[in-house]
Amino acid sequence: MRALPPIPFSFNPAFIHVLPKRSSSIAVVSNQGLIHIMDTSNLSSPNEFHQLNVTSYVTSMSISPTGTYMALGDADGAIHLLSQAEEDMPFNGFDGQSITWIDGPLAPPEIEWTNLTWVYCSIPLTVLMQHQSSELDRVPIL
Repeated sequence: MRALPPIPFSFNPAFIHVLPKRSSSIAVVSNQGLIHIMDTSNLSSPNEFHQLNVTSYVTSMSISPTGTYMALGDADGAIHLLSQAEEDMPFNGFDGQSITWIDGPLAPPEIEWTNLTWVYCSIPLTVLMQHQSSELDRVPIL
């Protein structure tokens, strides 16, 4: 890694995120709500500025995977949403397609209960493995 020249920002930067669809652009947000979107590969290009209407200070920031939405939280508990979408678009970028789930586990087989079934249930498996089936046939049925 090598050091690059610093990028000027008028307020103290609180949050910095890379924009997903524009790999050389970053969004820098101050605690006071100033949003500065700049192209780091060409600092002389025109930058985008936005000012949030906050009465307190910005506490969190997130950008959607498509880069279309930006959500910012403030200390008053409000969430501010910004969008570049010209029409309604889902936050995650998917069209709401249904998910194909894998099959669940198979149901256990039905057990046919007879007079001898309870005998086998009451004998530990280790005992069953040690004895021959002819000895188990001699177990009295109550």
